[in-house]
Amino acid sequence: MHFTIFTLFTSFLLVNFFMFCLIFLVKQTNLYKHFSIYTFLCFIILCILRLTIAIEFPFTIELDSHHIMTTLQHSMRYVIFSFCVENIKIEICIKHILLTIWLVGSIIFTFKSFQSCKTIYRLAHFLPETNDESVMKILFTIQNITNFHKKTKVIVHNKVKSPFIIGYFKPTIMLPSLNFTEEEQKGILMHEILHVKYHHLVLKLMVEIIKILFWWNPFVHMFYYNVNNILECHVDSKLSNLLNKQEQENYLNGIIKVIQNCDLPNQLSFITSGLASSASVKSYDFTEHRFTMILEEVYSKNKKIKSIMLVFSTLILFFMSYLFVIQPYGEPTMEDYNDNAPIITKEYYIVKEKDSYTIYNPNGIPVETYSGEIEEKFYYLKVKEEN
Repeated sequence: MHFTIFTLFTSFLLVNFFMFCLIFLVKQTNLYKHFSIYTFLCFIILCILRLTIAIEFPFTIELDSHHIMTTLQHSMRYVIFSFCVENIKIEICIKHILLTIWLVGSIIFTFKSFQSCKTIYRLAHFLPETNDESVMKILFTIQNITNFHKKTKVIVHNKVKSPFIIGYFKPTIMLPSLNFTEEEQKGILMHEILHVKYHHLVLKLMVEIIKILFWWNPFVHMFYYNVNNILECHVDSKLSNLLNKQEQENYLNGIIKVIQNCDLPNQLSFITSGLASSASVKSYDFTEHRFTMILEEVYSKNKKIKSIMLVFSTLILFFMSYLFVIQPYGEPTMEDYNDNAPIITKEYYIVKEKDSYTIYNPNGIPVETYSGEIEEKFYYLKVKEEN
């Protein structure tokens, strides 16, 4: 197993395709009637795994691109300007400019996410826990129903627009100061508890990191939005199994109050962090979809066989994605070497050592040893770790 820039590029292309499929499938509301919500969760996890495990296996086939990848590679190496520092020539290529923009953008998005988290956690730390005995009694009942026994802090504040929960190890639920009935509070508190119980905060953290790293990719932002919606549906499905028909209607009435509260002006919204699991109230179409799913008892229908078949097909597609890697076709010319150096073709391979690397010919005979990191002109060669 080894990693190259081309395995990452191939992985990125495939994950974009998977994200597009997920975005398309999520919008097909009729699919929810035939497939379990776990099917979509499986798709999300496989997207994350495929992007993070961008490696080549021994069975991976290298597909040479004679046109698109080769042209892209040459374009990235185009020198925009050059200068000399102490008789050392430094060339600035297009790839250096793009990588700099990428890095700066990721730093900015990281800073914004950190500031949002800092604001929310500071708020949760300094605001007092509610002393409403009815709320704490409802919370205690919910924890017994859901078998969730982590110590959970509840804060009710008039500046919070929508309920959300933060903190995986020390959960804190933030509630708007609205005139909820006890049954409505039960549904809303249970909803937030289930987010932590099913590790949604961890999944959202991973997707948040992907959004920060690939901030320039519109598919990633759409993927992030749809992941949040799927997680809301997952909680709704679990909650529907724990509440009776009347309690479900009370829960939906609570969501309506939250939506109306979000439409009021002159209120601060602290739902800014990707780590906060908030109620999805921005999209009325999605909210209507959630209501329909609960009221028509879609979640209670048995869809195991179809769901298992789709998940199995998705897993096959996931493993098949490692069968190939796309790379630009090309072999080094004599200009890449000095006069005495051998011409190294793509059949050669590199054995990486601690502070150096050695190039071997197809017969396993060492040809040349170099110190430091692998040079860019050898990126087309396979890399093997020293035994």
